[in-house]
Amino acid sequence: MFTQVEGLAVDQNISFSDLKGTIIGFIDYFLIRV
Repeated sequence: MFTQVEGLAVDQNISFSDLKGTIIGFIDYFLIRV
């Protein structure tokens, strides 16, 4: 099985910690709760 997730975020004040929070939230919602 192949699974791919893509996303794009563009803003002046965006940082790597925003990406990290998004990834952790995704993993928490889709992999732990399901």
